[in-house]
Amino acid sequence: MNFMVGLCVILPDSSYETFFSGYDQSTSTASIAAVFKGTHTADLEGFPPHTDKAVSANYVYYLRFNEAGKIEHMIKIWNDAHTMAEAGWV
Repeated sequence: MNFMVGLCVILPDSSYETFFSGYDQSTSTASIAAVFKGTHTADLEGFPPHTDKAVSANYVYYLRFNEAGKIEHMIKIWNDAHTMAEAGWV
């Protein structure tokens, strides 16, 4: 199962809010900053048992596009260890 699909199953109230996005035409790059929120209230095989704890994870995407407008490189920056601790998974 796709990890993000599973994550949205175990955090059924999951949502995100974008607070910055920008595109630099000269370098064909985009940056997006957002916060992902959810509460671990459901169980799913392959994930830790539900903890009823809420998470709030800030993240940034950096995307570089090729001449056809397709993503050729993507970086996601987020503090996964902090998010897992906040959820009670570690």
